[in-house]
Amino acid sequence: MLATNSAPASTTATTGAPPSSFVAAASPERLSAACPFLDADEVKRALADSDVYESSEEAPTHQDGLVSFSCDYQRPGDPDRVLGSLTVIAPPTEHSVAQALAVSMQSCSDKPKPLTGSAIYCTNDDQQSEDTYITIAKESHGEIRVALLDLTGPPVDGKTDAYAELAEKVAGRL
Repeated sequence: MLATNSAPASTTATTGAPPSSFVAAASPERLSAACPFLDADEVKRALADSDVYESSEEAPTHQDGLVSFSCDYQRPGDPDRVLGSLTVIAPPTEHSVAQALAVSMQSCSDKPKPLTGSAIYCTNDDQQSEDTYITIAKESHGEIRVALLDLTGPPVDGKTDAYAELAEKVAGRL
């Protein structure tokens, strides 16, 4: 899908001390990874989380002709302590941002709330837990691209500015 000029981000430990060496994706022509779109430090800062997290690119998944790229954000050495994940796709069946958001809303267990003109958030009840589900859709490089940011725990009304900040960062990089 989108190829970056650099290799996909590998596992990157994040700390509060030195500045991150993270270099954000600059809207690559083809999708090839998720981690370059959002760094663990950016998620941590936006959510005002005091824990240390690292990001790790998962192997791409192929299903029904669709390739998805995922980045997990978790505690170093503790894969059970997950902050969330980011998945990016370019679904060939979705022909508009509105259509992409409408499809994503089907995963919501409550009424989706707008964050920006191209992003919504809701509760995603996957039968195991209630998570905050942020969907960002954008037309880029002649295709509709969708980023799904799944954060551990249900949405918190006081964090809508943080959700919007994350959505804007990802949208700017899609």
